[in-house]
Parts: sequence; C-alpha cells; structure tokens
Amino acid sequence: MSSERSAELSDQVNGQPPSFDFDPVKRAKRLRSATGIPHWLGYRVFRYIVVKIVGRSLMKAQLLHQDRLPQPGANFRPGPYKRNEPGRVSHYPFVLAPNHTNELDIAVAGIIKRPMAWLSKPFFVGHIVFAWINQRVGCVPMVRATDAPDRIAIAYTRKQAMDILEDVLKRGIPAVVYPQGTRQDSGAVGDVFLGAAILADRQQVPLVPLAVYGLAKDDQQWRTPWLHRRKAIGIVMDPIRPEDYPVLNGNVTRAEAMMKEWQIRITEGRATARQ
Repeated sequence: MSSERSAELSDQVNGQPPSFDFDPVKRAKRLRSATGIPHWLGYRVFRYIVVKIVGRSLMKAQLLHQDRLPQPGANFRPGPYKRNEPGRVSHYPFVLAPNHTNELDIAVAGIIKRPMAWLSKPFFVGHIVFAWINQRVGCVPMVRATDAPDRIAIAYTRKQAMDILEDVLKRGIPAVVYPQGTRQDSGAVGDVFLGAAILADRQQVPLVPLAVYGLAKDDQQWRTPWLHRRKAIGIVMDPIRPEDYPVLNGNVTRAEAMMKEWQIRITEGRATARQ
C-alpha cells in the first residue's frame, strides 16, 4: 500500500467537503434520492437494460462461480420491498469488490441478479435525468481527488458515501465498491484504496473479490465470430471474511491485510480466466 494511498485513505474516511461555494439546500435536494437503496422493480428493469441490451450488444460476458456469493443460492433475489421504508431487505449483505479495467465490467458485475448499491463517480449523475434514474437504482455518487471541485454540488464526500453504504449493508443489501478507485486500462491490480475492506470490517460482512478478465488493453482479446464483440469472463472468488484476521502485526491494519488478500485473489482469478 503506497504512502499516497494511505494519505488519501485519511481523506476518504474523515475528510471534509472540498473548498467550493455551493448551495447546500440545492445539494441536499439533488442527493435526496441517493440513499443507496435500489428500487426493487426499477433495479430489475435497469439491470435488464444494462446487462441484457447494452452489455450483450458490446460484449459476450459470463460470470463463473456465483455459488461462492455468501447468500442462499447463486440466483437469490429478495422479495419486494419499499426503498423508503426501514427494515431489513435480507440477511445476506456483502461488499462486492471487482477489479476495474473498463466501463463494461459494470455489466459483468450486474449479471448478479440481486439489487445492489453502487459507489460511483459523479459522471453518472452529472445530468439531472441521469441523477434521477441512477440514484433510484442504487447509485451513490462520490467526489474523488481527481474530480473538479464543483462536483461536490452533486455528489457525496468520501465520509458521507461511506456512511450511506454502511446503512445499505445494515439493511441487508450488497454494496459494490471498486478498490482501485478508477479504471486501470492495463489490467494491473496496482495500489488500492482500503474503503471496501473498511466497510466490510465495520459491518462484519464478507468482502467478495470479483476478478474480471478480457476487457483491459493488455488482456488477451477474444472476439465473437459474429459482430466481433469482446468476450469477458468474471470469476467470483472466495469471500474474504474480517473474522479471519483476528491477530495482526502491529504495523498492519485488518483492512490492509484484507486488501492485500484481495489483490492476491484478483490476480489468481484473472490468471485462471486467461487460461
């Protein structure tokens, strides 16, 4: 874990809003629907569009070992619920942590049928129409260090986003967090943020690595005979459980140890997919 990433972690968990003059009333109104709780029916429709229509028109994807997801069956989906009412949606929350090489790997993770909350960049809520739709299907926009300062007017700070996702997990809904923070076009795992592991540790839920291969520039490029669509493989790796790290070296936190294991499992998964 680089010192730069460790410094950014401090901001990610405890930071204050960037210095930018914005209207807090308008911001609160804009983010009112960004609770991270997906609309039950709306998510199913949105997922169909993203995975079945957009995703399949641009690539052929398969997701292996969904049986490793910490839930009762690969195709588990909770019954109808109301997003604005309290109460648990299920008893099987987890943090899904894919590697991020291409925008299309969102559709790979979306093969999982359950409604999930998605930590995202402000781009996905930049237009009021996109915000209205995406925030109601689980999008939690967060300002990153590389974003323009004015994005704070339409997105959460790191600490606020973490709080939202903790509430999501308490209701039994999985949260999708990309530990790399942004796309790594080369496919290299590299340095990672600790936010996904911190969430899993705080709520004592499994951290599930999802290794995606076939979409990075340096990946072996498979193409379908017809339309020459890309082929992508996602492999759900064995969950990383916080309780498996009870005793640690004084210089290593539980989150750091979990993310180190995440890097190992993502690398192993991508190597398996390459074969």
